Amino acid sequence: MEFLTEDPVILGAVAAVFGLLVGMVLTGLVGRLYGGSAQSERHAKKAEQALESYKAEVTAHFEKTAELFGDLTESYRAVYEHMAQSAQGLCDAEEVQQRLAANSPQALPRSTENKSTGVPQAAAQKIPTGASNKPR
Repeated sequence: MEFLTEDPVILGAVAAVFGLLVGMVLTGLVGRLYGGSAQSERHAKKAEQALESYKAEVTAHFEKTAELFGDLTESYRAVYEHMAQSAQGLCDAEEVQQRLAANSPQALPRSTENKSTGVPQAAAQKIPTGASNKPR
């Protein structure tokens, strides 16, 4: 190894070759690291574009849904107004009020069914004690 230290030209040539090899190795490593980063960036941009496309579809869906509900509300209102006008013109107001009162939930008879057995109370009173109310 004495010849390397005695001749500066040989020492410079060996150092240059060694530096070249180290540079190539480092360039390969850095290229792989940053090359993967570019691929990740492309993947992230693609995913972001897909997300934006999905958001646009969802927005369009809800805009159309809101429009359809608006149309439905207007149609319901038109039917209600038609029925109300027809009822006023075709029916006696007092008779309509009587029929509405007769059909109200408060006017309907309450269920007398026993919740635990499913049998009306009047029928349950007729079943002898210990008898089953289930079909055989």
